[in-house]
Amino acid sequence: MLRENATYIINFGQTVKDLTEGNVVKDLRFVFSTGDYIDSLEVKGSIVDALEGKPVENVLLMLYDNLADSIVYTEKPFYFSRSDKSGKLEIKNIRADTFKVVALEDANLNYLFDPANEQIGFLDSFIVLNDSIVPNIEIRLFRPQQPIQVSETALKTYGRASLIFNQLPEDVVVTHQDVGQRVYYENIQDTVRLWYDMDTVQSWSIYVQKDTLLRDTIRIRALDRGRYRKAQTVRVVSDGKKTDAPTAIDVHKGISLTFNHPILAFDTSRIFLLEDSSQNLVLPSISIARTNQRRLRLLYGRKPDTQYQVQLLPGAITDWFELQNDSLLLDFKSLLFKDYGNIRINLTDMDTAMAYVLELRSKDGLLIAREKIQGDSVFQKNYPQLYKGNYGIKLIEDRNANGRWDTGDYDSRTQPERQAEKALDELRGNWEVNSETSVRQLLDEKPKLENSNGPPNQ
Repeated sequence: MLRENATYIINFGQTVKDLTEGNVVKDLRFVFSTGDYIDSLEVKGSIVDALEGKPVENVLLMLYDNLADSIVYTEKPFYFSRSDKSGKLEIKNIRADTFKVVALEDANLNYLFDPANEQIGFLDSFIVLNDSIVPNIEIRLFRPQQPIQVSETALKTYGRASLIFNQLPEDVVVTHQDVGQRVYYENIQDTVRLWYDMDTVQSWSIYVQKDTLLRDTIRIRALDRGRYRKAQTVRVVSDGKKTDAPTAIDVHKGISLTFNHPILAFDTSRIFLLEDSSQNLVLPSISIARTNQRRLRLLYGRKPDTQYQVQLLPGAITDWFELQNDSLLLDFKSLLFKDYGNIRINLTDMDTAMAYVLELRSKDGLLIAREKIQGDSVFQKNYPQLYKGNYGIKLIEDRNANGRWDTGDYDSRTQPERQAEKALDELRGNWEVNSETSVRQLLDEKPKLENSNGPPNQ
């Protein structure tokens, strides 16, 4: 049944074409009213992703004359439109009134909000439409926080149990039933990996807790340790592509070797570091990295533009499962000092009552540094000895001061925390990039600000 005194629009989309050429009639609409006149007010807007700041296509912008918060769960909107590829949209032929404004990623096409599967965004206040103004609004779309849970497991291989969560497992405590096994925990983004080894053949349990409550129990069945050991070798692994060229190493750092299993022990009498073409013997300091038990670090007096070779004789490395390596030869080459520069960051116009998180990242997303800032109006820091290339910063307005970005919540009327990114000028070798950024402008207006460059301080 049609409403009284209401203006209706029928959008034909791309369904109408001319008969001879098949050309689509663009923006063809049929407008009619059940009252004495056609409503003529309109709203323009755009939808952006709150996490990435990018425009979002095919999202509903909905206007409700019923201003109750619960309306998004119970009633379909009378006025709505969908965003285009640029995230922009408009709603025309609206009557003068006060409206609640909500954006919705309507996954199941029912025009109602389903928190478990859909993203939402909203304006903090109502809009009042009259003849004197055409609102142009921007809404940040966000996915509500979902209860953290184990979404997938990988348990079929002896010695390794992987728990994949539906989000970063922050504030989650993973423990295990002690049956005499040796266990090492490794966190990799959304995955918690447990390496284990045991003399007995028996099953045991892993426990997932949050807020002191037991959320999940994963049972590890008894598996054949002997069969697993027969199929395994100790080897060096890399995230990069395989190449015959020597691996480039940071001239300011030592050599790191990452193995396929955690390291139980190493024998320095079987590890040799040879320098340049004459293969001079170098005596490095060798240790297992504190933050990664699969990584062996070799520290030594580095030279730029120099070839190095690491020789691991049989038995140099004993891994978690008491397996030992065969002979390994690994080639490296140090980079040049002149290929490094400095980045100096200066943040201004910060709210002293607000907490912030600053991230410095390389172009490929590698985290270089992460700073928590609170109570300051200005932040300054120099990041020396960075390899030439492209870098950028991300700034998060950390309203709850928990050190990370938090999404919004419709029911509590909480907007997602604001964040913005800024690309820095290219860092050249033996140079310094000075980035001065107004936090207020970066978060509010997100302009492209200029940087001043100069040679680094010697």
